[in-house]
Formats: sequence, C-alpha cells, structure tokens
Amino acid sequence: MNYYINHHTYDLPALLKQAQAWSSSSESWMVDLGEFILQWFNDGDSVIVGTSGSTGEPKQIALRKESMRKSAEMTASYFQVKKATNALLCLPVKFIAGKMMVVRALTQGWHLIVRQPSSNPLSHVHDPIEFAAFTPMQIEHIMQKNSSELGKIDVVIIGGAAIPSETESALYSLNNKCFATYGMTETITHIAARRIMPGNDVYDALPDISFETDDESCLLIHAPHIASPVQTNDVVELIDDKHFRFVGRRDNVINSGGIKLAPELLEKRLEPFLTAAFFLGKKKDAVLGEKMVLYIESEQKEESWTSSLLQQLKQHLASYEIPREVIFVKAFERTATHKIIRKNYDI
Repeated sequence: MNYYINHHTYDLPALLKQAQAWSSSSESWMVDLGEFILQWFNDGDSVIVGTSGSTGEPKQIALRKESMRKSAEMTASYFQVKKATNALLCLPVKFIAGKMMVVRALTQGWHLIVRQPSSNPLSHVHDPIEFAAFTPMQIEHIMQKNSSELGKIDVVIIGGAAIPSETESALYSLNNKCFATYGMTETITHIAARRIMPGNDVYDALPDISFETDDESCLLIHAPHIASPVQTNDVVELIDDKHFRFVGRRDNVINSGGIKLAPELLEKRLEPFLTAAFFLGKKKDAVLGEKMVLYIESEQKEESWTSSLLQQLKQHLASYEIPREVIFVKAFERTATHKIIRKNYDI
C-alpha cells in the first residue's frame, strides 16, 4: 500500500524513514507528525492521546488503533470522502483531531496536504482541497481574509469549540458543505455532525452511532468502535436515537433562585452585543444560591459601557436571563486548544 503526503508517494519503509526525519525536525509540529506516524505503525495496538483539559484536568488515555480505523471509516462514509481526496491537515497532531486526520489519510487512501497549524492556514495552501478540518478560531480568521478559498473546499468540518453565531451566518453564503461536529477524545473525535445552514440546530449521528439520555438529560453515546457507552456531561434535547440538539454542559448550568440557566444557549443571544471574548459563569449568592455573572476579556474595566450593555440586554432578555454582575478579566485562561477554562472562574 502507498501513502500520499505533500505530493510525495511513499511505501511503508519510505514513509517510516521520512517520519523518522520529521521527528528530528526543529519544528515542533513536524516532530509531532513524525512521532505519531512512527507510533501508528509500531507493534502496539493502542495510541496514547492527551485530552484538552477544558472540563477537567488534562489526562492521557489509550485509544485502540482498530477503533481509530473504524472512526476513520465512519468519517469517510458519512461525509462521502473518496480515495485520493486532497485533505488538508492544519491542526496540531498532538491532539486527537490532528491525529485522526493523519489516520484517515493513511487508512482511506487520502492525499494529505500538511501545513503548520496557524490562525489562517489557507494563506499557505495553493493546492485544491476537497476535505478539511478547522477550529472555530481558524474559521473566524479565514472568513476575514480567505473566505473565497474556504468556499472552494468541498467539505469543511469545524469542531473543538462552539462556533460564534456571526461566523455561522457568514458560512451560509458559501457554496460548499460546512458542518459543525460533536465529539471528544474519548469518542475518537466526532460521532455526530450538524450541517451549517439557516435554521438547523440538530446534530445527526454518524453511521452505527446511537444516543440516549440519562435522568439529567445528559447524552449517552453508543458506538461500535468504543467498547463501553460514553456517558457525557452534555445536556441535550434528544429527538430520537440518531438526533439531538445541544443545550450545554451540566457542569456549567447555573441554578439561580431555582431557575436553571444554560449559559451556552444564552451566550448565543448575547453575541450580537459583544465584540470582546466573553462567557457566562456563576458565583455563589446568599439569596439566589448561584447568580449568573458575565465575564468579559478586557484590559480595563468599562463601567459606562457596562451600564449601556445591561440596558440593551433588558430589551431582549427576560429579567432572570440578565447577568447579575459583570467582571472584566485581562486575559482568560485557555487550554492548548484555545477553549476558555470556565471552571477556573467559578466563585
């Protein structure tokens, strides 16, 4: 079997030799690529992968190579990606999303175009691309500078964090297929996807995946490539065993005076009023038990602006949906994959 990376064709011995060279590179992202390819083809039956740490302490978990192969097949089938497809890898191979792009290429016969992970990777791509995976942060930068190039990619998948509403709306104008994906390291990347189009907020299961929920409406995932069902902390509205709407993380739910508030849903409604990075957190309160707090990333406090913002929100939100306090943070703490570590701000 031959493998295709950056316009070079390799048989296995040649690929392993090239991977060894990459693993000695002065560029850390190339080192990660080389070391993962060597690990993929070693005699072990599993791969060690690190979680991002957005909802708990970062940890190392072992994923079976056979399970990763099955995940790659599911992706190729669901998104109808054929052999010899030009696929762009511009995600860090240190994490599962980048690793799985490599696995898909190696097992499905894709032609992998590898570029250094950056905020706007398409600025360094001159090949026709048919399949690509990006983070929401990358998509935001690409839409500002290379939206026409993004529109030339047949299938675009976006994962790792929530996509801002404004960015989603901008994607509607493209003539290609863009998807928001749902998954995690434990599920070996995505197990559901949502076509980005007006009015669509429903996630659809990939082949052979099914869903149910527990007593707290948290998603339980049944996947043939994973030995045990995966219990998540994600609250969903289950439509049937193949479809759901995402509500938010159970850990983030704010119980304010007996009213349970889902910050992720409210944040979507706040986006038109805020240009800086923000999120809704919780703070202990003697009367309410917990009160909702708006955290805004800013170098300085903007008291007059805050007052104006809250007045605007009163016109669009119910009284119990309005943040009880605004806190400015110079720079949010983020994971290596750029997710805000919300739990660090619970007071």
